[in-house]
Amino acid sequence: MEQACYSGILAKIEEGPDRLSLVMVPAGTPEDRWDDPMEQYVFHVGEKTRFSFPPEELRPGMALVIGNNGIATRSLPPQSAALFVMAGRTN
Repeated sequence: MEQACYSGILAKIEEGPDRLSLVMVPAGTPEDRWDDPMEQYVFHVGEKTRFSFPPEELRPGMALVIGNNGIATRSLPPQSAALFVMAGRTN
């Protein structure tokens, strides 16, 4: 299976009873644009998602690298399943 990586900033964490989604924006996006669907990319965390750190440490503003299979919805914002989540760098 091919993999793609998205590197950006965690803008928001969306939690539900049976789901966890990470709303990402590109590095350098001003914080006042983090709610703009044109800037966002949503990654859904599942049972098979692997983290390089405890998921409890997730906080908005963190730089992350998220691996996915390269398949995304055509919605705004696009959505994809997260295969792995690693701490990233903003530069």
